[in-house]
Amino acid sequence: MNKAKRRVVIAGNWKMNKNRAEAKALITELLPLVKEAGCEVVICTPYTNLETALALTEGSNVKVGAENCHWAESGAFTGEISAQMLKELGVQYVIIGHSERRQYFGETDETVAKRVRAALESGLPVKLNCVPQAGVNEGELEQLAALAKDNALQVRFIEMMPIGYGAAMPCISGPELRARFARRWPELAPLSAAQEHALGDGPAVYYTVPGWQGSIGFIAAVHGKFCASCNRVRLTSQGFLRPCLASETGCDLRALLRSGADDAQLLAAIRETIWAKPREHHFNDSSMPATRGMYRIGG
Repeated sequence: MNKAKRRVVIAGNWKMNKNRAEAKALITELLPLVKEAGCEVVICTPYTNLETALALTEGSNVKVGAENCHWAESGAFTGEISAQMLKELGVQYVIIGHSERRQYFGETDETVAKRVRAALESGLPVKLNCVPQAGVNEGELEQLAALAKDNALQVRFIEMMPIGYGAAMPCISGPELRARFARRWPELAPLSAAQEHALGDGPAVYYTVPGWQGSIGFIAAVHGKFCASCNRVRLTSQGFLRPCLASETGCDLRALLRSGADDAQLLAAIRETIWAKPREHHFNDSSMPATRGMYRIGG
């Protein structure tokens, strides 16, 4: 099927890093490197750097996002920031429900839902990702998908990939889930090429039901191979560039940097790595097992 080219978005989460001076230096260095990028570039910074980032990126193709927001518009919530405050600043993106918030700060499904609601009410765009897991959330998937009925958001269902923890988990496939939703909503149909274009140039295939405000996306890496059109690479926290999740091949950019490689040499190495991207993964026969868990690979 021929589809119009969709918008590409590349985002970086700074987590709890960079003071104001360091943020200014990094953004100043970044802007000329991405000024001709054929995609939207997003940097999600700590609250203390938002105003600096917004001022430095004004008029550029770099957008600014926050790393969290509270569900209330105002109130006695010491240390919190509301979605309305972010919108007033000019922030266009916000990360909600990150796994680190659950691990270290007791984030729950209930608090994530409240934050999502606050982001929707403020006008910030929302994409809600879900990994269907047999015996964990398989009974809640229709309920999650139905959030797209009355809300202008995308609920995306991502197949569990057989990497690390996921290797021992039974997979609910994208085609299986799509058929299940079609039985629940017989009018479920793909978005038009123009509608998909507005949602970004990612691997998700989007569907909706007439009258719904939002849409449902399926990312089926295992049972709906999209290797031929995959435009994803991953840079690990150790500086290793991986062109495919199912392969250990790639390029150690950190080693190149520490050896004194200049920008031209780095660009050549990145291009060579991308050109050598494996033709396809072989998750089904386990012939190309990834030795690292997803938490170490990053994304």
